[in-house]
Amino acid sequence: MHILQNKSNSVHTVAFSQDSRRLAVVSSDGVTTFRRVSTGKVIATIGQSIRTGFSLSCAAVSPDFRYVVTVEHDLNQWGIRIWNTETGSTEHFLGWYELPDTEESKTAKGPPYSPPRALTFLTNSRALVGGNEYGIFICDVLGGTIQNRSSSTSRASQKAPWDEESREEDTKLPPWYEYTYHWVDGLQVSPDSETVAYLTKRGKAYLYDLKNSDEPRIFESWTAPGRVAISPDWRLLVTTSWNNIVIWEISTNHIVKVLHNNFSVGSWVSSGDQPIQAVMFSPDSKHVFVLSGFHVKASVSGQFYLQMILCEFLYRSIGQAIAAYLPNDYFAALTNPIFIGAGLISFCGVVVPYSQIQAFWRYWIYYLDPFTYLIGGLLEPIAWDVQVECKPAELADIPLPTGNSTTCGSYMKEFIASNGGYVADPESSSQCYHCAYATGAEYVKKFNIDQKYYGWRDVGITALFCLSSYAFVLLMMKLRSKATQKAE
Repeated sequence: MHILQNKSNSVHTVAFSQDSRRLAVVSSDGVTTFRRVSTGKVIATIGQSIRTGFSLSCAAVSPDFRYVVTVEHDLNQWGIRIWNTETGSTEHFLGWYELPDTEESKTAKGPPYSPPRALTFLTNSRALVGGNEYGIFICDVLGGTIQNRSSSTSRASQKAPWDEESREEDTKLPPWYEYTYHWVDGLQVSPDSETVAYLTKRGKAYLYDLKNSDEPRIFESWTAPGRVAISPDWRLLVTTSWNNIVIWEISTNHIVKVLHNNFSVGSWVSSGDQPIQAVMFSPDSKHVFVLSGFHVKASVSGQFYLQMILCEFLYRSIGQAIAAYLPNDYFAALTNPIFIGAGLISFCGVVVPYSQIQAFWRYWIYYLDPFTYLIGGLLEPIAWDVQVECKPAELADIPLPTGNSTTCGSYMKEFIASNGGYVADPESSSQCYHCAYATGAEYVKKFNIDQKYYGWRDVGITALFCLSSYAFVLLMMKLRSKATQKAE
């Protein structure tokens, strides 16, 4: 494994070559660095820092590694720069395009009117598909032109840019521009370069046959999607948003499954209402991989991140403290799993809830266990304020007493006051359904986290355990005999 440092700017886009031997890294300043995967060393660098006041909107690397496309923009103008990786110079520069003020001037100008937010190459590396505020367009990489919209008859009658015959004759791309009048937020092209899938802020996913279709196929959604992926077998389409993942069957436009991200039981991820950064299929089309970001609240993500850092120090220091006193690494390898696994993990309240730990262990070893406070510092910030909503299958059916008009709410009032949860319909007198938890706070109380401030308290105690553990490492080394302190 190689850790590649980017000295001055954040990484905007990465891409592997087709032989997996080279890696292209596009920085936020518009400079592209090529590295050898086996060693991590820089092979070449192309590009130059973009103008002061401008920013990089998006970037793409062609599959054959011959071209790198960067989009530079500010509030008033933007341009597309096509770099030739073999010469290290600009092949074409499209712009600067000024942003018009009215819809009439937008219609009169012709080319795309706002910087693309998504770019992807066709598989032959000759054409580039982009998406911006008003739709998707095709850019001729060799000719350096952006094609405008035309009628469906002219679009169907001309040769497509992905045909080898068209490439050999170096013909112009068919003028084609599909207006959506909503931000295009994701793009993916099929392996045969005949179909493009894209998303818009309207809350719809589109599947467009570039060769034959006049109108795109529409996949309706109820929230604004953010990312799109197509299975390698071209059978399923996945769209994502802030709170769900929708899996579609392409042939029928029917929803196969919806995976919610609402922190309820059965959710696809346990990180709350997080934006999805990326989605992709496995090569066999059987699995969907999703990358979600940290919690958007700094008070939550900051505390969780700090506790994770302390976790790294904690388990390392405990292992080093044990190894420091034992005679050799063989005994250390045997002792560490027993002490940490059978000892610390067994009594931290996770394997056995706090209320079920035997009284002899509950009142001393539970509070001396550093993993008790590690769990508290990790669990409280992400779970405490979450509102729980049970699915119908997760509700407990409580029979009401017969012969009176007692409602479900009044019948369960005392039980909920002492045990938590909620009833689905408090006013019902015929049926009563109870959910075990109403909030995340009720759930974490079984881990003996009774107050919200326990999270930060446990972070502080974890830090103290880290310091004391490293002090214990030094003490154990001091107590060892001189013979065992010598290097073997």
